[in-house]
Amino acid sequence: MSGEVLKLKIVLYFLAILIAIILQKKSSQKVRGILVLLILCISTFLMANSQIIEGGDNWSYWIHYEKIVDSQGFEPGYLLLQNLGYSLGLSYIEFRTLFILLFSIILFIGISRLTTNYGYVYNLYLLYFIFKDNEQLRFFAATVLVVVGLKYLVYDTKLSVVKYLIFVAIACTFHKTAFIFAALSFAKLPDSWKKYFIKVAQAFAVVFVALAIANRELIISLLTLIDKDKGVGYSTAGNVRFGFIIPLGLFIYNYLIINKINKRVSMLKFSDNNDVYIKLGLSKKVKKVYELSNLLHYMKFLTLISLCTVPLLLINIHFYRIGRSVFFISLIAIAEYHKHINKDARLKIRLEVLGLLALFCIFDFIIFGNFTNQVFTLFM
Repeated sequence: MSGEVLKLKIVLYFLAILIAIILQKKSSQKVRGILVLLILCISTFLMANSQIIEGGDNWSYWIHYEKIVDSQGFEPGYLLLQNLGYSLGLSYIEFRTLFILLFSIILFIGISRLTTNYGYVYNLYLLYFIFKDNEQLRFFAATVLVVVGLKYLVYDTKLSVVKYLIFVAIACTFHKTAFIFAALSFAKLPDSWKKYFIKVAQAFAVVFVALAIANRELIISLLTLIDKDKGVGYSTAGNVRFGFIIPLGLFIYNYLIINKINKRVSMLKFSDNNDVYIKLGLSKKVKKVYELSNLLHYMKFLTLISLCTVPLLLINIHFYRIGRSVFFISLIAIAEYHKHINKDARLKIRLEVLGLLALFCIFDFIIFGNFTNQVFTLFM
């Protein structure tokens, strides 16, 4: 690739970040719409035209699309779109461009239903998540569908769980691990039942982790019984016996941020005292405090679910993508909270979130060694 194209991509990337910053400022709906469109076009261009490195996920998608190898290992939702693109005579790059653009638009729809502060979300998305989604198309699509389904679970009253689970089911047709998000529907249960569910899940996670560390061969045997062809492969891919500790720390950090915010907003439901708002760094203009509290309630439950996925990390460290997706979804709730707080409170929450984002980057791109095949390839 020529140096001019590389420079163009770098300029476009930082331009998208600048647009996302501008998007956080107050402006007309028409201007905001144009800015979002620019971000979607730039991010789609960068992702669709990124370099394909042999052995990476994009390489796998390319050889499957071109029918060089059999594609039956992919989920049916992705296969359906892949085969449709192939039958229409689209090249892989054309298919990839339309796929990314489609789900980027759907993602915006999902985000905008949960917060109007989408400039904040896109800013953080461009700093980290775009590099992951560029490689992991199927999981990107799955996460997008979960985000869209959240609106129904959080705000709808009639058949809310059913609507949400339909979106989760569709998400599973793009990536199987999306089934974990079905557990969020338990947040609709009474508090006593929710606590029981979380305690049982956490107890299972602790026992599984202890068992896996003490006797990994037993875990491999159990996995092989469940799936004879993939059991050993899952338990050896990304096999780092104590590697789960770092992502677990990241998941805990995310939970602590959401839990703190949730407690602050929950206090407002029981007080109309302006002093309470000032103490919490919130504006008295929070008109929909119950809606914000409800959204944060679900985010807290979701971060607790991510902590219960630790056993999956011992099967394959790559399952940490679930916690990464939970972090992204949490940012949507943080974005909505962010627009209601004063400057001092904003600075504090920005530092906390950027700190967590930096730790994810360090783990993913340095410790995990994904810098070359994920960050570098976006600009090549």
